[in-house]
Amino acid sequence: MPLKSSDDYQDRSLRHVEEDVLIPKIMKKRAADLCQVQAKKFFDCCKGRTVSAAWACRSEVKEMNDCLIKYYEDPAFFEECKEIYLAERAEFRKTGVNPNKANRNRGKVTKSFDIETPEQDSTEQPTPQ
Repeated sequence: MPLKSSDDYQDRSLRHVEEDVLIPKIMKKRAADLCQVQAKKFFDCCKGRTVSAAWACRSEVKEMNDCLIKYYEDPAFFEECKEIYLAERAEFRKTGVNPNKANRNRGKVTKSFDIETPEQDSTEQPTPQ
């Protein structure tokens, strides 16, 4: 039986949702990480302001948006993010484990259950003395 394209981890074709939604999602996250300095300047400017932030922080928001747009419009950056997505998808198709959710429970305390040892076997009836 031939493999479906969704079963072949080496398949590099993209569906529309991957190209139009999932890869841009990676681009957005990576661009936000790369523009942290500009974002921090904007957030610092907005601290303590409400409505006045719209005109008081215009230069900071323009600087942040210019940085983000630089990455969003860069075809090389899209290809870089596409390769990241294809690697994650191939890993998922190979192992069945989503690499983004694999370590979700790391560091969390899980509920442990008491296991009875042979000395504490509850089925034994106490012997009268």
